[in-house]
Amino acid sequence: MAELKRPLPSAIQDAMTRADMQRLGGQYVGEGGTGAVFLINGVAVKVAYNEDYSVKIQHEKNVFERLGNCDGVIDCFDLQAPGIRMTYMANADLRQFLARNRTLDFPPPTLQLSWFRQMARALAAVHERRVLVADISARNFLVDKDLSIKLSDFSESSILDIDCNVQTCDDSGYTIHTEIGQLGAVLYETITGDKCSFDLYKHQLHGASIAEFPLRDDLPSTQGLWLGHIIEKCWNKEYATCHELSAALESEELVGEKNKGRSDRAVIKELEQSVQTSLPPNRAHSSH
Repeated sequence: MAELKRPLPSAIQDAMTRADMQRLGGQYVGEGGTGAVFLINGVAVKVAYNEDYSVKIQHEKNVFERLGNCDGVIDCFDLQAPGIRMTYMANADLRQFLARNRTLDFPPPTLQLSWFRQMARALAAVHERRVLVADISARNFLVDKDLSIKLSDFSESSILDIDCNVQTCDDSGYTIHTEIGQLGAVLYETITGDKCSFDLYKHQLHGASIAEFPLRDDLPSTQGLWLGHIIEKCWNKEYATCHELSAALESEELVGEKNKGRSDRAVIKELEQSVQTSLPPNRAHSSH
């Protein structure tokens, strides 16, 4: 990835707005909670929607500074430059990726389990650095061209005291349990294809600002669902940490998989050729 870290032309370094990116030939590839994302010179650059969002962009950069080189998190570099510069992920976010590519046979359990393990490891690493992501959904995980997955978008995240006990930290209702619960909803959506609303404010009075873990009755049934027992534990606060969730996913074995005996990497490598990227093929290729 060394080629992504070359200095951008000064005009791009100075660009702060969506209009600047468009003027400089940036290709719009998506958006996050704080700004639009453009692909320019092989780099994904997030710029604020307008001046009101500039403070949030700076907050997200502060989160990236705390995270540093964090396993499973999108690479962010040159934090002193305007906007947020990140590694470009060719397949956009997981929700979009699945909308384009889901079939009866895709994604296979091998790939799904690989994703889930990466997600849990990433969230565990984030918590180790005393950050709560706050907003975790299928749209916050980005899929690269090799089908690996990275956590992104920290616009709503909380930077905790570095010496705090993350297992007991509570920031306006956000805890590691709300994080694990939301991740359970991502697993559910990925497995079933149905979006799962993990609404932390459903039973709050209008205008309330304290998050609250959803009631179990507000969430769908996992009866008979593959990995349903793990999702249930996410939704019943039975994992004390993301490390426990990660260990549970690592211990899962695929039963009856036609690819049993082959390495996960070999199976996933074959799948890379069959997916649709987020950009037309000629443009997607030219960006790498």
